[in-house]
Amino acid sequence: MSKWCKLLALRSTFLPEAPNSVDFSPRASDPPQWPELTRSGCLHSVSNYSMKKTVSVKRKTMEKAMTILEMVAASDAPQGVLQISRALVLPLATAHRHLQHLVTAELLVQDAATSRYTLGERAFRIAQAISQQRGPARGRQVLLEVNERTTFSTLVGKLVGERFVYTENIPSTGSMSVRGEIGSSGPLHATSIGKAILSTLSDAGYTALLSSYSLEAYTSETITARARLDDEVALVRERGYAEANAEFEQQVASISVPFRVDNAGRTGTYAICIAAHVSEMDALRSWIDEVRHAADRLKGLM
Repeated sequence: MSKWCKLLALRSTFLPEAPNSVDFSPRASDPPQWPELTRSGCLHSVSNYSMKKTVSVKRKTMEKAMTILEMVAASDAPQGVLQISRALVLPLATAHRHLQHLVTAELLVQDAATSRYTLGERAFRIAQAISQQRGPARGRQVLLEVNERTTFSTLVGKLVGERFVYTENIPSTGSMSVRGEIGSSGPLHATSIGKAILSTLSDAGYTALLSSYSLEAYTSETITARARLDDEVALVRERGYAEANAEFEQQVASISVPFRVDNAGRTGTYAICIAAHVSEMDALRSWIDEVRHAADRLKGLM
């Protein structure tokens, strides 16, 4: 494109459209290139230039948003806009704008109390769809084996902020299935997954997390006293697994074993869980060695 067409493109960006009376015919004072350009040819070049520029801007915008999404996904803790801005060398306003777009798209969620960001339900649904299309990953294969042997619902949760997020849920093949949609979250104090995760924290980490934590009652069996929760977590640490019996859902019992993943691709604190009707608590306990073995295998596979 000639420099005159570029100038015309820039002028059209900042000035109102030229009236129809403008004469585009060649003039003696015009540069030598001008007579070689027709009006339609010049405008066509301007159009191509503007379109290419728009595509380039959109591509860069998407790349920045995806980089932010990848950073949040790879982090073991919720991320703040300042952390993201500094880590990715982005202006604070730019990082904030991209974060809001990702929240609107349900790829991220923002904690109302801390203003920090974690993966949203849509991100987990996409990840699950990719996993299913590629076939069971090695980690998921372990869960499928547990599910087949026990016939119970088999779930995995990951610590995210002050809650855990379900990352896997394989429905029961025998008894009732339990809720736990991938990407949805659950409370730490009222579930076996949550209590198993709490048991892995250091004393300082445990105290810090619970300093502003609300022990909300979901059923009459929910632990709502801090002293009782402390005793329960101490018991989980001693025996290596957690139980919940009608504490979050009235008819659901579960057992969970925690495990830690720490590698270049993924880090985090997780727990594997099998769940069934409250009447099957003894049957759940009989499979604890199977669940422990699965947790050990998952450490190296996820």
